[in-house]
Amino acid sequence: MTFNFDDIRKEFAFFRQHDDICYLDYAATTFIPDRVINAWSNYQKNIGVSAHRNRSWLGCKAIKELELSRFEIKRFFNAQNIYNLVFLKNATEAINTVAFGLRKFIKAGDIILTTSLEHHSNYLPWKRLTKEMSAILIQIPILPSGNLDFSILSKLKNQDIKIISICHTSNVTGHQVDLEKFRLFAQQEKAFFIVDSSQASGHSSFNAEQIDADAYAFSAHKMYGPKNIGGLLIKKNLLEEFSPMLLGGGMVWKLGNEGDEWVSGPEKLEAGTLDVGLAIAWREACRFIEEIGLSNIQYNEAILAKMLREALKNIKGINIICGGKNWSSAITSFEHNCIHSHDLEHFLGEKKVIIRTGHLCSQNTLMHLGKNSVNRISLGIGVREKDIDLLIKILKRL
Repeated sequence: MTFNFDDIRKEFAFFRQHDDICYLDYAATTFIPDRVINAWSNYQKNIGVSAHRNRSWLGCKAIKELELSRFEIKRFFNAQNIYNLVFLKNATEAINTVAFGLRKFIKAGDIILTTSLEHHSNYLPWKRLTKEMSAILIQIPILPSGNLDFSILSKLKNQDIKIISICHTSNVTGHQVDLEKFRLFAQQEKAFFIVDSSQASGHSSFNAEQIDADAYAFSAHKMYGPKNIGGLLIKKNLLEEFSPMLLGGGMVWKLGNEGDEWVSGPEKLEAGTLDVGLAIAWREACRFIEEIGLSNIQYNEAILAKMLREALKNIKGINIICGGKNWSSAITSFEHNCIHSHDLEHFLGEKKVIIRTGHLCSQNTLMHLGKNSVNRISLGIGVREKDIDLLIKILKRL
């Protein structure tokens, strides 16, 4: 079944009001369809209370909606059996939570392995952890082709690697990382395997149990859901090993002079009052994506990406930042030989074309690429062929 993406665009209030806006910054955040906004609003209007705070009929409704949301979001990511879903603010908080939870497994001299493709959210928590524990942080470098230099793995065998934390898709180059290669290496080294899936969710099919990482980080606002909610998918047995990063209401079972006891399950890491409406809205975003079909989304983005990249290659002065052989259709970064990236962004903005510019919260990546700043185009459900045409038309005139 195919979809008319122009019709789907009408489900977004922003586009109904601003049909002339060419929005090409989906890797930063996506707009929210009406039904997702309504899901949050309806909860506030009709239930509105916190979950797990009372056992009245209203409180039970809140619990039911929260746990149904947890169940459906897990199902969306094919994570029903061996994972729990912890509701947190975003992928950033999820990765920080994992870094805190794994701290007790790290000793001086241990290695944490990541790549030069990482967003600051999947770099800074590990940098701090290695500094505090006198451990070592190693980044797999990027080759000129845009691929990762996996030759380094053979040199790291049997070297006390404790954690491997990588992105699923680079938010700069669009490179799609070979997760299976890292999974096998993590298994061989008996290391924890963590995946930042922020840029993969909402663009292609995802099977958490097949990938078999120990934990995954997500942000709902990257996949047509609300801001201020995200998730940590974590293996149930590992969750029980974790100590909570945040302490407060809802996550403690018993206080004691000789030590406190935490509740079991995801609530242990969900201190404080959770907005159940946000969880419901994220659930609705998953339903929205499922109804369109991830295969349809992926196919549509691939067509637009091919059109975009072929046109960019033929514009004098523009160099595409290569994402390697496994390149996400959703992300294309480039630079102009004669125009600074911020000047180009400003000029496009005046023409109602919105892109992202700068180091993209990935200074390490740009440093390894020998760049200071780039322009990024990222695709999503609301992008039309005429948006790509407009962008290319403007760039050709420069």
